[in-house]
Amino acid sequence: MREITIGVANREMVSNRFIEAFETGEPLGNTISFESERQLWMTLTLERWEILKVLTGSGFVSANEVARRVNRDENGVMDDLKILLNTGFLEKSEDGKFAFPYDTVHVDFVLKAA
Repeated sequence: MREITIGVANREMVSNRFIEAFETGEPLGNTISFESERQLWMTLTLERWEILKVLTGSGFVSANEVARRVNRDENGVMDDLKILLNTGFLEKSEDGKFAFPYDTVHVDFVLKAA
């Protein structure tokens, strides 16, 4: 089972994670980090989160089929698929289909008092 962790981390935290993996030689898992909660939620809108949900475990799916599954206009879905692809969430096949290559998503960030 492939899992991805989505979280909030500053550059120092990301660098430390890279150094740890390099020094130990141990994989630390799949992670996509955002610099702020705001950036995370601007990228993972409810509509894009729904796309990830319908693609989980589905293999490669056409944009038209994704639009059908989320009951949305194909043009809007295509825009969201491009953003998810560019941020590393999706893979794209040679024939233009999209896949979310993870079985499990873990969202990790801490809310602290200002």
